[in-house]
Amino acid sequence: MVFRVTVHLWQTPGAARAFRQFEDQAMEIMRGYGAEITVEVPEGAEVPDEIHHLTFPSPAEFTAYRLDHRLQDLAPLREQGVQKTALFWPDGPPEA
Repeated sequence: MVFRVTVHLWQTPGAARAFRQFEDQAMEIMRGYGAEITVEVPEGAEVPDEIHHLTFPSPAEFTAYRLDHRLQDLAPLREQGVQKTALFWPDGPPEA
């Protein structure tokens, strides 16, 4: 059973480099858990800078990705480059 997540990301103003570095490294880790990633760049005011559509092979792979120490090590870069994040669960959130 695949597990889908939609992520809306807003970049911290003036922090494009940190935003891109965080994204590139986080996506590399996600792919290690079998994630398929589609990036959408919406246009207009009051919209996120990017929308990521993620598909993991299962909720377990998503959870393992979120707990991966390499992702946790990226927290300072994420705090610098990502101003705001919103997660949406098309099929419902992962089980706790």
